[in-house]
Amino acid sequence: MEDIKQQYTIQWVGPFHSLEQARCHRKGAKDELFATPDCFTFYYFRGNKKGRGHKLSKFYSYFGIHKALDGYHNRLNKNHEHFREFHVNDNLDIWIGALGDLDQFSPEVVEEIETIFIAMYGDFLTENERKKKKTVDSLDKTVCIINLWYDTEEKPLLIKKESIKQFHDVIVCERDGKYPRYLVANRLLPWKKK
Repeated sequence: MEDIKQQYTIQWVGPFHSLEQARCHRKGAKDELFATPDCFTFYYFRGNKKGRGHKLSKFYSYFGIHKALDGYHNRLNKNHEHFREFHVNDNLDIWIGALGDLDQFSPEVVEEIETIFIAMYGDFLTENERKKKKTVDSLDKTVCIINLWYDTEEKPLLIKKESIKQFHDVIVCERDGKYPRYLVANRLLPWKKK
């Protein structure tokens, strides 16, 4: 058993159904937001892809990061290499995430969290092919990630949306020995039924 010295909380806001909706969220007064607009460094989107052979009944998803405190919007925009392949329709869900404690922010921490997400959810994250080669072998400490989910008005979600059901509320990547071990958990209280 190893001490858990690195614990990160990610506060996720969404789902937005277009980049414009997400940008409108960013324009709220800073004292009204739980996190200032520029501290969102994580983003995740799920929806339908454009083009031949992509059925509207099939969903694709992508997890991305921006390693600076100047906002995810500098990375996720209409020209983003993956986002531009997605339909902007009611099936599109965009989630933006911020570290709960900005004192923990560093490009290395953001990349470490991304590595754990890709290792855990790589099969589900259909558009992260290039990043799937990343492994947690480079992590030398046990890491705990807590995901908190909020609606677009930053109120805690009572119903876990379909697009985020695969993500666990708590992820522990334990480095005890040669191989990493994942421990996961969801809320003790069930999500409120529709």
